[in-house]
Amino acid sequence: MRAHPVAAALGLVAAQLGLAAVLTSQILAVAYRMPGVGSLDELGRLGSGPGWAFAAAWAPAAVAIPITLILLAQRFRRRAWTLPAVGMLVSVAGWLWAVSTFEQPTIVGG
Repeated sequence: MRAHPVAAALGLVAAQLGLAAVLTSQILAVAYRMPGVGSLDELGRLGSGPGWAFAAAWAPAAVAIPITLILLAQRFRRRAWTLPAVGMLVSVAGWLWAVSTFEQPTIVGG
């Protein structure tokens, strides 16, 4: 990290974007395992959990990436890598919490 702070920070920014994309796809994987959910239109049956999971995946990236790029242009270049690293931890922790709040859908009929 000390030898190439810009490359490390940009690499972690790319990793953060990749993590957000993977977490987004995993929202659907978890949701489709729930009974009564077979399409995107039925995600509302799970309550607000899918929305929170999507926000947990992308909000830290939306905040950390521009701030990291600003820090790279200033005197904080050596510490700029910490922001995307912490952002990834926050994304994973928030995503796990949000997925745990998925409600059991009520199946009508059948």
